[in-house]
Amino acid sequence: MQVDNVRSGRRTTTARVLAVVGTVLVGIPLAAPIVLAAIFFVRSGRFHLDFLMPGELFVVVLGGGVVLFASSLVSRHRRSLTGWLLLGAGVLFVVSMILAITTGLASGETPAEGWPLAIVLGSYGLYLVAVVALFVEGVGLCRRLFARAPVLT
Repeated sequence: MQVDNVRSGRRTTTARVLAVVGTVLVGIPLAAPIVLAAIFFVRSGRFHLDFLMPGELFVVVLGGGVVLFASSLVSRHRRSLTGWLLLGAGVLFVVSMILAITTGLASGETPAEGWPLAIVLGSYGLYLVAVVALFVEGVGLCRRLFARAPVLT
């Protein structure tokens, strides 16, 4: 009985650490453009928001999502939702890249206007929604794991 309690305690600690690290990693690409825009606004008086930064930091989102998924596997909570959100974010990012390349927006041979721009920005917007949902899922997983008495079996 005591060995089970030790294993459960270690698993709980591992799941908590993974959940916090994963949530922070997923949140960095969302918070960085806002923080940098605020700093630039205070220093220069002009507002510049790099809305493409979460895409540029996709590797950080992917790493955080994998860590969140590992936490959900260890804790045995919210596995399918975390996995689907991670898969959705990855697929939507790849789709937006493929669309940018095939429409010619990535190379600059097509002007950034009309339906090519709308379709690429639409897919990128869906990617951002998936990243925000993954971050919210990470916060929810952390709340569940840090509840008064998490039940891990």
